[in-house]
Amino acid sequence: MSVLRPRNRLVYFRVSEDEFERFNHICEAMGARSISDLARSAVQSMIQDSNNGHADRVTEKLTALEAMVNDLNDKVHQLSLSLGKAVSHATELSMPARVNGRIREVEENEDI
Repeated sequence: MSVLRPRNRLVYFRVSEDEFERFNHICEAMGARSISDLARSAVQSMIQDSNNGHADRVTEKLTALEAMVNDLNDKVHQLSLSLGKAVSHATELSMPARVNGRIREVEENEDI
C-alpha cells in the first residue's frame, strides 16, 4: 500500500513501559501496523469527533431555537384567539344593553 502523502514530519512523545505494552496490545487488536499508525489514527479520530461535536452542538442549538420559536408562535396564536373571544364576548355583553335600550325606545314610542 503506497502512501499518497509522504510523511516527513516526526512527533515524539514519551510513554511508560506499561503504556507501551498496552499500545502494542491495542495495535494487535486493532490491526494497526505500528504504534505510530495507532497514534495517528487516534488523533485523526479525535479531530473528526471534535469537528462533528461542534456541528452537533450547532444543530442542537438550532433545534432548540426552532422549538422556542414554535412555542412562542403557538402562545401568540392562543393569545390572539383569547383576545378575539374577549372582544366577541364584550360585544355580546353590550348587545343586551343595546337591545334593552331599543326595546325601551319602542315602548316609549308606543306610549305616545
